[in-house]
Amino acid sequence: MAEKAPQAGLKRNAANYAPLTPLSFLRRAADISRDRTAIVYGERRWNWGEVDQRCRRFASALKQRGIGTGLRRMMCSAFQEHALHHGDD
Repeated sequence: MAEKAPQAGLKRNAANYAPLTPLSFLRRAADISRDRTAIVYGERRWNWGEVDQRCRRFASALKQRGIGTGLRRMMCSAFQEHALHHGDD
């Protein structure tokens, strides 16, 4: 018989549960694992700190163009290495 998780039977509350969103995941990964590898693309590697910094820069650029909280935009594309380091080198 499989053991139940220690939190089994507990009602969700702020002390034992927080929904994981893409933003909260990124922030948590950057806080806890800043120097650990996040993305590997060929020979190039980015750590969580670099990914977090790039995402924040991208968000800032969107905000400067009037795209802010509550507005939804979508981008579909194949992974492009230059999307992570454009302007960094």
